Amino acid sequence: MLNNLPAVLKCLEESATPLAVGLLSKLSRFSNVYLLVMFRSMLSTTEGLHLYLQKDSVDLAQATLFKDAVLDTLKSIRTNEMADKLYNEANTSMMPTTYVRVTVVAGTSRG
Repeated sequence: MLNNLPAVLKCLEESATPLAVGLLSKLSRFSNVYLLVMFRSMLSTTEGLHLYLQKDSVDLAQATLFKDAVLDTLKSIRTNEMADKLYNEANTSMMPTTYVRVTVVAGTSRG
């Protein structure tokens, strides 16, 4: 989603339906882009464990070690430095095309 966000926002802007205007308003907020960046980072950390646990046969001891490693990694990245990095990445993702001002007038929208 994050890679396609500018294209999605442009499509919503051009659509100009009430639903598109509402989605555009929500998706173009910095807080939502920050959450996308944060969840991408967090989910990429847990992806290997998720895939391992989906296997038909799982070694419980290995799964426990894998889980502990993922937990340690998540704890180690829970820092102010990582929050700053994610903030900067979200800021970078907010290209000028993502800053969209929409005005709704009598069921239409103007950017």
